[in-house]
Amino acid sequence: MSKTDSRLVEVRITEKGLELLAQLDDTDDKIALYLANLTEEEAALVSNLLDKMHTKA
Repeated sequence: MSKTDSRLVEVRITEKGLELLAQLDDTDDKIALYLANLTEEEAALVSNLLDKMHTKA
């Protein structure tokens, strides 16, 4: 809680959290490289398949 505003909650990320964010950034870069080689239609197909997989989980 903030000492000056009771509506505010201060949050800090841990060192472990920062490490995880760095890993996610690397993963995002790799995914972007893979997707860059797809046509618009292929990218739409991948998106639809991932959506379908997500809704079944």
